[in-house]
Formats: sequence, structure tokens, C-alpha cells
Amino acid sequence: MAVARLRDSVPDLGDYTIDRMDVRPGKGVVKVRFERGYWEVQVDGATAEVKSVARRNADWIEHIHDGSIVSEGFKLLSMNVLGLGAVLMVGTGLWLWLGPRRFRKLKRRGAGT
Repeated sequence: MAVARLRDSVPDLGDYTIDRMDVRPGKGVVKVRFERGYWEVQVDGATAEVKSVARRNADWIEHIHDGSIVSEGFKLLSMNVLGLGAVLMVGTGLWLWLGPRRFRKLKRRGAGT
């Protein structure tokens, strides 16, 4: 049903393969997401009436954000490099913060003896 409605709304999409279905029992809605074109069809869970057919803008923004818009390999490489960079920044920050404290403590011990 969702595929037929999307075919009617977007006839030139070509591939109508369903990527996932997100069931929200509290809201009574089933969101059918498609693999191509960031399309989503929202269907009423009780009546099977199609509520909306729309593009999901958050998906392509997320793909830009995580680098997967280029390729999965680029995403994997860039996220690992950025993660390693974050760990290095924390490590060097701690070193710069703790280093002077340690030297002051050693200086005080040396002056006191």
C-alpha cells in the first residue's frame, strides 16, 4: 500500500525498495522508509490510511554530517580519524593541565627539604 502510494506520488523514483518500517504504537503510526531518495510514507496503524508522503530531510543532512554521502569507506576512515583526534586532544589537555601541577608539587617538596 505504501509502495503504491509512493509510486503514484513519485513515479520517476525507479526503485521502491523498503528500507525499514518504524512502528509507533503510542501514536498509532507506521513510518515506511524507502532506500532511495529519502522518501517516507506514514500510514495509520489502525485504518491503514496513508497519512503523508514526504521526503525526510534529516536523512541527507545526517549523511553529510557523518561522511557517508561520499562513501562508506570515507565515513569509516573519517570517523576513526576524528575519534582518534578527540582522544589525543583529551590526552594532551590532561598532560598540559597536570604537568604544571606536578612540577609545582615537586618544587615544593624540594624547597621544603
